[in-house]
Amino acid sequence: MLQIAHRGDSHFHEDNSRQAFMSAIDKKFDMIELDIQLSQDDIIFVYHDTMIHEKILETLTIQEIKALNPSIITLTEFFQLDNMLDFKIYLDIKGNTTRICPILDNFLENMKNISREKIYLASFNLLIIHELSKNTKTNNYQCGIILENLFTIPMFRQLLQEYPSLSFICFHWTMLNQEMIDFLKKEYCLQIYTYTCKNASTLVNLLCEHKSLSAGQLRNFDPDRLGNKALSCQI
Repeated sequence: MLQIAHRGDSHFHEDNSRQAFMSAIDKKFDMIELDIQLSQDDIIFVYHDTMIHEKILETLTIQEIKALNPSIITLTEFFQLDNMLDFKIYLDIKGNTTRICPILDNFLENMKNISREKIYLASFNLLIIHELSKNTKTNNYQCGIILENLFTIPMFRQLLQEYPSLSFICFHWTMLNQEMIDFLKKEYCLQIYTYTCKNASTLVNLLCEHKSLSAGQLRNFDPDRLGNKALSCQI
């Protein structure tokens, strides 16, 4: 079972901060998740919310964004952190503009030292998923959709027929459903992830209920490493 540092080691450090990511590296999480979006001058930066002080971030340059919050880093700065390329990286694409898709693709394409199988791209936004699915270069990476809803089986079939390149679905922990998990794994060989349970004991109980933790995995599961904020993992 993969244990994921959601927005870095965010229980102990500011979300999506340099310190949170460095702590996640030090604690040897299996995967590091971060939120990315695009500035007005086409720089990909790492931040969850789309506004700061009622200012819409996509309308600001990266210099203006960093002036509002100096702890914000760019995606380039994220990948420059020591040993970051040794980890699986989950990029949650925020915002409502699809302009980020070709820019992100070119960014990753130009980073020759990235192992593509370690890069996971996902979004809540179906328009972004649609753009990602059209780009053959991006399809060399793991692409998925994030859901805070539960569809019927026919609806999932339609979605996966439309986007056959999807390799995973990430459900909010309250939407976990064993029938759907079994269906998606068996019929489409999808990886299933869950986010962001904020209590380690609740997460363990959920995973046991959904038969996602064997006795051996449960012994190796370390809730103290995760803290009690934004727990994510693979099902």
